[in-house]
Amino acid sequence: MLKAPPLELADTAPAVAPAVAPPDRRFAAGDGVFDAITGQLECGGRTTRLRPRTAALLAYLLRHPDRVVGKDELLQAVWPDVVVTEDSLVQCVKEIRRAFGEAGRDCIRTVPRQGYAYASQPAATPAGDPVRHVGRVVIVLLLAVAAAFAAWLWLVRDRPVAAPPQSIVVLPLLDQTAEPGLGDAVDEMSERLTHALSRISGTLVIAPSTAFTYKGRSPDVRRVGADLNVRYVLEGALRRQGAHYVLTMRLADTSNAAQLWTEDFATESTRSPEVRDEVASRVASSLRLGLIGAEARTARERYGDASALELLTRARAALRWAGFGDEAVSIARPLLEQAVQIDDRLAEAWVLLAHCYMDEIRFRGDGAADLAKAERAASRGLALAPDSADANGHAGKVHYNAKRVPQALAAFDRAIQLNPNDPYWHGHRAAALLVLGRAEEALAPLAVAHRLSPRDPQVPMWQMFEGVVNLHLGRDTAAIDVLSRSVQGNPRSAFGHLFLASALGLAGRSAEAQAEVAELQRLRPGFTIGAMRAREPSAEARFLAQRERVYEGLRRAGLPE
Repeated sequence: MLKAPPLELADTAPAVAPAVAPPDRRFAAGDGVFDAITGQLECGGRTTRLRPRTAALLAYLLRHPDRVVGKDELLQAVWPDVVVTEDSLVQCVKEIRRAFGEAGRDCIRTVPRQGYAYASQPAATPAGDPVRHVGRVVIVLLLAVAAAFAAWLWLVRDRPVAAPPQSIVVLPLLDQTAEPGLGDAVDEMSERLTHALSRISGTLVIAPSTAFTYKGRSPDVRRVGADLNVRYVLEGALRRQGAHYVLTMRLADTSNAAQLWTEDFATESTRSPEVRDEVASRVASSLRLGLIGAEARTARERYGDASALELLTRARAALRWAGFGDEAVSIARPLLEQAVQIDDRLAEAWVLLAHCYMDEIRFRGDGAADLAKAERAASRGLALAPDSADANGHAGKVHYNAKRVPQALAAFDRAIQLNPNDPYWHGHRAAALLVLGRAEEALAPLAVAHRLSPRDPQVPMWQMFEGVVNLHLGRDTAAIDVLSRSVQGNPRSAFGHLFLASALGLAGRSAEAQAEVAELQRLRPGFTIGAMRAREPSAEARFLAQRERVYEGLRRAGLPE
């Protein structure tokens, strides 16, 4: 979790606000002024440069004077890209009050169980008020109480915040068999167990892509609970015992590391997908989470030719946790094409094949041909598995790339309805809202995606979406911040460099913008503004009007027309 850094103070004389300042930048604050861009507060005869998150919090309160702003609203406004506790908010408020000095308590009011408010006209204590005569005694008592409270905070500083009551993460299962080639099957069993638990209404299940960041480690379950804000950790290990494999599962409470449940599950094999599904179902049922009846389908109904299944397993292993434009797609695509030639009943193979056909499709010369292939594959997958979240979601991606964005949004909503714990479709829902000209609505599903999988390989893509939202809404500084992190997380993303170049160009940072254009052209030689216009996924008037800002930034950055 992010913690607010210590405040840095500098004693200087207050400056006078310039006659002309950018809108929404300089505010009257207390008896001084605050610059929301530099984070500099000039108040009480001294100048303090606030840390970025602290400055963002103060700016948000100043934009809503005399209104009680709820804690959830502040957390979303200041930390939209990370999951933090209310302690970060409390620390920032303390820093702001210290920067204001004696007037800090009056300027920033705490409203118990609600939030905070900036008082544009702090109440003054009348001369002769009896409170003045006992002020020193009260201060001594308050200091004593504060010291006791500080001691209590020190004792409980490492205790996790209360997690949602029905929240869980399935850690990667340990393979203790030492048998060659079994590792992928064990990883897949972890995924299938996560997906089984995700079907339970009202349960928050952390996505496998975040859970697998713990692979190969033996983390303290209390630390996992604090990192991911979950109530339970489910972990297990597979070992060989005579002619059988035995999977030992354990459920732990993250608040105290107490082991709540353990059980062994024996099976003769783990290499076939039907067995892995059966084991996942048995584990979930034993946990009494009430799996849906579909888990009882026979293997004959659900699985096909063994050689096709082997190809699907290899393709799935290649694509697992693959990032945007990853080389794994070029490995998986021929495997999947071969699998559906052998057995065209494999819904998952068709769905993954549609995904491969659409990889970076807007940057490729053969995009139209591959989009037609993706549409056929997605349609076949959806026909075979109409209640599959992934089948509906990838059908939505086809609609999106075919410029049928309203249908795409409906498909993403259906995928989320079928599996609300899959962060991937929340992220794509945000993209659809953005290109429909509804940029203001796109931040909420991105926050859900981050909450479900804060360490996901797709985080750079979600950050890119957030950066484009800010570009469309004229928030260039915020766009630069989040797009820089997106490019740092995935430096191979051509779109990331493209939008960062635009934001830098609009901000007048020409040298940096030109460097991003150079990297874009290295990744996608010959790409132009005209090529981007031709590939836009939507013809919505509001979207196209907002997009003009992006084109203008690219011109300033030096991208050819």
